[in-house]
Amino acid sequence: MRLFYREENITVSSGEEAVLRIYGLKSRFYIRGMQGFYEAAGGEHVSLNQRALAPGDFKLRPGDILELKNIKVEIWEDEMSVWGSSDGYTTAFTEKLPVQDPEGFPVYQRSPRLIKRPSADKIQIELPREKEKQNKRELLMAMLPPLGMAAVTAAQAAAYICLYRRRGPGLRPYFPG
Repeated sequence: MRLFYREENITVSSGEEAVLRIYGLKSRFYIRGMQGFYEAAGGEHVSLNQRALAPGDFKLRPGDILELKNIKVEIWEDEMSVWGSSDGYTTAFTEKLPVQDPEGFPVYQRSPRLIKRPSADKIQIELPREKEKQNKRELLMAMLPPLGMAAVTAAQAAAYICLYRRRGPGLRPYFPG
């Protein structure tokens, strides 16, 4: 990515008149301020913020991204950044150097150590409470329903086996005895 100072009027194409010249681009773009005009040619896929751009006028907002061939151009009011191989484009813009630390800003060799000092306040620690006695009734009430259902299921199975055991043709009740 390269960052450039932006001019008021920008022409983007593959022609000699272009301020941002993208090799192989058949379409043309004219940008004045934050207004643009797209002149389509050759059925190229051009998008603005990942949406297809229709030929004609369009409005830009700060941070909008134009995708042209294999180059992405992010446009701001006073600067623009261009992503892509530098072999794919040339420009007449002045390159903006990366932001340097302001003068007088301290240079740290390591992160500052944060030392926590213990508090001088006295802390009261309370005695633990007495253990609560467990109520056996609650345990019994939690265990009775599943045990009751298991007993009913076992009784039904035993009744089925005893009463309706197959003896010869058809089902006959069997009463041991």
